[in-house]
Amino acid sequence: MKRKSTHTVFLGLCPVCHKKLKDNRLAIIDKSDDSALCCVTCVSCASSLMFEVSSLEGGMVTTVGILADIQEEDLRMLKTGAPVSSDDVLDLHTYLENKT
Repeated sequence: MKRKSTHTVFLGLCPVCHKKLKDNRLAIIDKSDDSALCCVTCVSCASSLMFEVSSLEGGMVTTVGILADIQEEDLRMLKTGAPVSSDDVLDLHTYLENKT
């Protein structure tokens, strides 16, 4: 009989409401051979955490994360969107200057 493979991910607790983060709310935004950029949204308070998991030499694994108000869709858009040009920055500056 073929054994079903299971994969458990422990994400810890939400830093805002301290409820357990659910792995079904985890999205892998980008990955390479030795790292993955991830986003998880808390089902209790809707806070988002963005973090990177990297594997290092010798089998070590490290994570770096930040609490953010960015959502998975925003990260995907930033990844695939056009780069911001210097003209874009100047246009925004002019717009904001004229707004006040």
